[in-house]
Parts: sequence; structure tokens; C-alpha cells
Amino acid sequence: VLMWSKDGGQRFATEIGGREVATLPDGTRVTLNTDTELHVAFATGERTVILDRGEAMFEVESDAKRPFVVEAAGRRVTAIGTTFLVRRHPNAVAVTLVEGRVKVESRGGMRMMVPGQRLILRDNGAIGTDRRAIDRVTSWRRGELVFGDTPIAEAIAEMNRYTRKPIRLSVDPGDKRLSGIFATNGGRQFGELVSELYDWTYREDANGAVIAGGSAAKR
Repeated sequence: VLMWSKDGGQRFATEIGGREVATLPDGTRVTLNTDTELHVAFATGERTVILDRGEAMFEVESDAKRPFVVEAAGRRVTAIGTTFLVRRHPNAVAVTLVEGRVKVESRGGMRMMVPGQRLILRDNGAIGTDRRAIDRVTSWRRGELVFGDTPIAEAIAEMNRYTRKPIRLSVDPGDKRLSGIFATNGGRQFGELVSELYDWTYREDANGAVIAGGSAAKR
């Protein structure tokens, strides 16, 4: 959905399960993931985008005279011509660099990133860093989620981002993990497979679905 702000700037948003590609006035390509909203505030000396919620991938059109800046919860990600993702979590902002170079500024200071690196900037000031397989990080653009030895609770939480009928886990998953490729619109199939894999039960109700312990018949 494209909207216009009171100041004349563009505002883009997707619903839960939605995905949208937008081209900004400077030629930059933005892909919005599920339940995402951002607005554009370009000025003479700087191209600024504010990520209000969700996750987006930016393929920035190079312009050395006008840096491209993404702001999210008080953090600034600055690029000239590069490709990167920014995701707002409940208590953190994650930045993943696909190619090029970006500068990330937060109350913890300034850091330069290298391709394949992810920075996790937590609200308490802590900063974490790791390296992610780019094909896995960007799989949502193909309508897929890729899990590799991912804790079950984490995998369910990720799948729930894409559905209005979330899966609730009412059994202790222990150290169980999941690997595989799942469609972002395949919440039911995902829940049934996880239940079958670990001999749990899967049932749907008015609020979504529940995965519980036991070996009762699944429906």
C-alpha cells in the first residue's frame, strides 16, 4: 500500500503475510516484508527512510553527494550504494549487509559493516554480531523461510510473523531443533509437520493453532 504523508512524503505499508516492492524517487529499490511500514523523507543533502515497524531490504541507488540513511528506533544506517536489510525486533534492531559497505550508528557508537555480517543493536545498549548465509536471510523475498538447526520456539515465532492465526506452543520443546524450507503462507502445513516430527498434537481453534504434547490423533 502506498500512502502520502502530511508533509508530502511517501509512506509504504504491507499487511501480515504481505510483501511489496517499491521504487523510491531516486531509483532505490525497497522490498517490504510482512507487516512492515516505512516512510520516505528525502531532502536536498540526504535521502532518509524511517522504518516504523517490520523489515525491509534496500538496494540503494548510488549518489555520493546524498547519503542514503535508514532510521529505526534511534539507530542510523548510512550507505552510498549498497544492498542491506533492516529489521525491527521488539527490543532490538538488526542490520544485515548483503553487499557494499554501510555505517551503523547507535548509542553504542559507530561501526562499519562488511558483506555477510549482521549487527543486532539491543535497546539495553548491547551489540551482537554474527555472519548469516545471505540466501537464507533473504529467502522471504521468494515466499520461503529457511531454517537450519533452528530452535523450535524460534522457528514457530518466525512463522507466526506471516499469519493472522499464530501457532501457540504448549509443550516444552527442550533442545529440539528444526531444519527445512517452508512456504511463508504454509502455517498449517508447518505446524502439522512439526507435530508429526516430534509426536506432538496439532489442533486449530478460533485464535489460531496449538501444538501440544501427547500422541492423540491430529486434526
